[in-house]
Order: sequence, then structure tokens, then C-alpha cells
Amino acid sequence: MKKIYPLFCIAAILIYFSACKIDAPVFPDKPDKPTPVDTTHTDKTIDKALLTGWWAPVKPDLNAKLYFGADNFFFQDTLTKDIAPTAGFWHIAHDTIRYSQTLTSPSLDIFVVSKLTADSLVVKGGVVTVRYYKINQPPITSTAISTIAGTGIDGYTGDGGPATAALISAKAGILVSKTGDIYFCDRSNNLVRKIAAADGKISTIAGSFGKSGGMYANNSAATDATLAFPVFMAMDAANNIYVTESLGNRISKISPDGKINCIAGCSMFPQQGFSGDGGPATAAELREPQGIAVDDAGNIYFADLSNYRIRKINASDGKISTIAGTGDRNYSGDGGPAITAGLSVLDLSLDAAGDIYFTDFTSDRIRKISKATGIVTTIAGTGARGSTGNGGLATAAKLYLPFGISIDNKGDIYFAEINGGIIRKITKATGIITKIGGTGFDNFSGDGIHATAYSLVGPYDVATDAAGNIYIGEQARIRKIAAN
Repeated sequence: MKKIYPLFCIAAILIYFSACKIDAPVFPDKPDKPTPVDTTHTDKTIDKALLTGWWAPVKPDLNAKLYFGADNFFFQDTLTKDIAPTAGFWHIAHDTIRYSQTLTSPSLDIFVVSKLTADSLVVKGGVVTVRYYKINQPPITSTAISTIAGTGIDGYTGDGGPATAALISAKAGILVSKTGDIYFCDRSNNLVRKIAAADGKISTIAGSFGKSGGMYANNSAATDATLAFPVFMAMDAANNIYVTESLGNRISKISPDGKINCIAGCSMFPQQGFSGDGGPATAAELREPQGIAVDDAGNIYFADLSNYRIRKINASDGKISTIAGTGDRNYSGDGGPAITAGLSVLDLSLDAAGDIYFTDFTSDRIRKISKATGIVTTIAGTGARGSTGNGGLATAAKLYLPFGISIDNKGDIYFAEINGGIIRKITKATGIITKIGGTGFDNFSGDGIHATAYSLVGPYDVATDAAGNIYIGEQARIRKIAAN
């Protein structure tokens, strides 16, 4: 995991980028005329209204674009395609602009403003003077991020109290019910927990703390069951919850009355393998099941991770079958039947049409299986690893180990890059990919306005609610990005 503070590559901080030069973005040409330094602002307060907006460097091969938001949000593009841009907050101190990771954290001087007019900005950092000109680009908008459960410390406490004060364990699979209740896999504690929409209080709905990896009696109380590393969840129209247990190689069903039943991988628990297609799912062998989804008819789809397949459990008869993958993890098969494709699926989600979208995480791609044709295609990623391409077509972007995936009621796709440290969105109507949360650096930097200014710690899964809010399961926390 990356452990780099977001002020990257330069001691002079943020403007002295000649040391970072790799591939400079192309900006509109502007004549490189010698301009005498204007000391108008020396020892005076900078005009915030003039500074607000986008600025491009006159010499784009040495420096990147800057953005100063009216709400003090700061964004600086990057010349280096393999390093995340800097985002944070800017402050004025006489003729100096200062940068801080959050609105309230300590700030650092980044440069002195030598000249500022409506269309010209000259700054000095150390011995380097850089000239910028104003460009007309839309302001950056990103909504606030907040913590709704956990403190960042692994543990198990807090049932019956506010979720924000509770201790939860490592990275979590997450779902949101139609009523707004949030459920997540408290995986290292071998529990499934709930955050009530009504009051934000946390409770345990399945699993027994301190116990793991055992058999349980079908139709028994879910809170008495021993789960084996629960990782992902899905809910059907009747509010039954389906949980994949990675170390147990089984799938459990928790009904609204609090009872638990095994629906797949039951007979051989906890043995792993690949068998059972065409027969009852309860007698089948699985190998590290992960992401799971349920369609409107009650059919269940899940990622059989280490079997490199997507499998289906029929609602009508409980029989299991393979619908994608051959057992080969190497990427192949685009444009052909999913059943003959090579894939490494981690999580999956269904859209309103029943098409399956999944994270092919070792190939750094998002792929789609058409319900109508069974054909598999790539909708994001090139196979080259990175976190680039925001603002362009998702098919041309680089991804960095995509993990959890979710589709909202508009058909837009959200996914977590666990090593990229960000949440990204693919807009269905355009195919454009954008970053909506995280900085690309793996550290917790707090909560506040502009989700893209605050870091995430190994984002694992993502879920959306009917209002458009986004929920993230990360290291010992559940976080929320507010809807626009």
C-alpha cells in the first residue's frame, strides 16, 4: 500500500515541477513574453475573488494546472501520469498562499504571489518564478465525505450505541437496503452488522463474536451462528440477505426473522474446490466466494474467486451452474461468450436490465456480460495498471486493482480501487470516468467538504442508495459521500 503524503515530489511544494517532469499535459498556447515582476501584492492581502478559478502555466512542460475554489478547495493537476494529483485546501497569508490537507489542519507556505490580475498570476517558490494565465474551465465540484461507522481502530465494540463510536474490523463489504439501513461484513470479527437509518445505532445481526469457521444448524438464530470470514453481501426483494464466506467456502442466507440457512457450499464445509454444476448448490464446492448479487427473479450470482468463474444459483430449484469463466484467470474472450472467457472476478453487480458488471481485478478492468446475448465486453480499463484517465472514456483509463462495484438507479457504475485509494464513477450515458472520492494516497486525512480532498484507506467495497449517496467500506470505517 502506498504511504506517501500528498505533497509529492518536491521540497518547494507544488510548483517546482521540473524535477517531476515526465509527460506534460497539453494546454492552450500562450506567448512566453518576459514580464517584469509586479510587487503590487507584497505585504498585502491577495484578492481571493481574482484568484478563484483555473490557472494554466505559460510553460506547461514545467508546471501543471492549478485550481483555487471559492470554498478554499485546492487542486493541482499532475505532470506525472503515475502520481495522483494534489487536492486539499488553500489559505491566504498576506501575499503568500498556504496549503493544508484539510480545512483545519496545519498549513504550509507553497508560494508567494508576485502579481495577480483578472487574467494573470505570477508566483514565486524558492528561486523559481512561474507565470500562469486564467483559463475558462468549469469549477470542481465534489460533495462532502463523512464517517458513519468506526474509528479507524480494528476491534469489536459499540452495539446498541452510535456507529461512529463503535470499533469495527478491517475492510468491509457493504449494502444499503431500500429503507436506508446499512449492512456490512465485519469480516475479521466474523460478523454481519447493521447501522439503523432511523438513529445511526449499530447492532450485530449475524455471527457470534469470538467464534469462527464452524457449522451451524439451518433455521437457527443467525446471531448464534459461527461465520467464516464474511466478505460480501446482497439483498433480495424480500429483504433476505446473502453473505459469502471466503474462508468457509459457502454462502449463507439471513432472513428478516433473524434465522440463518446455508444455500451453497454446505455439504463440504469448509473444504474448497470446484464441483456441483447442474446439481443442488448446497452440495457444490466453492473456492473463496466473493461478490454476490440477486436479480428481480431471485436468482443469485456470485464470484467464485479462486475458481475464476461467475456462478448462478437458480431461484426455482436451487441448482448451481457456471455462467462465465473457464477456470483460467488470464484475461481473454472479449466479444465472445462469457462462458469461454478468461477472468479473475472479485465483485459483481446487476443493472436494471439484468446485465452483469464485474471487476476483473487482476487485469485491472471492469467488464460486462449482456443478459440478452451472454457476450462479455470490457467497459473500463486497458489492462495497464494505474489510476489515470479521469475525464475521458473509461475504456482508455488505467485502473488500479478494482474491487467492490455498485450500480445506481440511473445505471451509473461506481467502483473502489483498493490500491489506487479512490472511488471512481463511470457515467452510463457517456462512458466517461471520473474520480469522486479519495486522493490516491493511502492515509486517513479526515472528513469534510470535497470528497476528492480526503484520503481513503484501502477502499474495499462501495454501495449506493436511492438518494444517490455513496457508501464505502474501508479499513475499520464506513464512510459516506453525500449525493450532489
